[in-house]
Amino acid sequence: LIAAANPVLTAVLSHWRGHERFAARDWLGIALSATGVVLVVLGSGLEVGGLGRTVVGDLMLLGAVLCWALYAVGSRPLVHALGPFNMTAWTTAAGAVPIVLMGVPSLLTQRYAAVPAPAWGGVLYACFGAIVTGYLLWARGIRLLGSTRVALYSNFTPVFAFLVAWPVLGETPTPFQVAGGGAIALGMYLTRS
Repeated sequence: LIAAANPVLTAVLSHWRGHERFAARDWLGIALSATGVVLVVLGSGLEVGGLGRTVVGDLMLLGAVLCWALYAVGSRPLVHALGPFNMTAWTTAAGAVPIVLMGVPSLLTQRYAAVPAPAWGGVLYACFGAIVTGYLLWARGIRLLGSTRVALYSNFTPVFAFLVAWPVLGETPTPFQVAGGGAIALGMYLTRS
């Protein structure tokens, strides 16, 4: 639910920076999309009493959402100046440095021969499928659509999760999840049209 704040924070920051201006219809679409995420997540049977027990984790996730919103809005000028490919290359390379440095102790003690081939395939997929391809598409979207409209697409993540879980895990979507998916789609329509 906290992650659903990403498009809202991105919209507020983008509006504040003067990158994008929004009409009431856009704000309504953003709010509707975020509400749809809430319906999808709560519709999965999450116990409401469990919310708030992990305040530190919730604050960390909120910090991550804020960082992502700052990245989305802050990278927009770079995307326009450098292009999506170069901007993605520079930001990914810069981000890889601290990640590798933090991982050095684990990298030195890892028994690489014990890692099965599917795990290596997962690493390659994460690197090239999720990171490289995902960031390139993200940067291109920012250039063409703006930070906020691209951020709204992240609200489709729980919708795709339940659509995949339906045939693969046999989980039937609840009426709340279906309504939430519809709210997300309607919110996207309002902000895109």
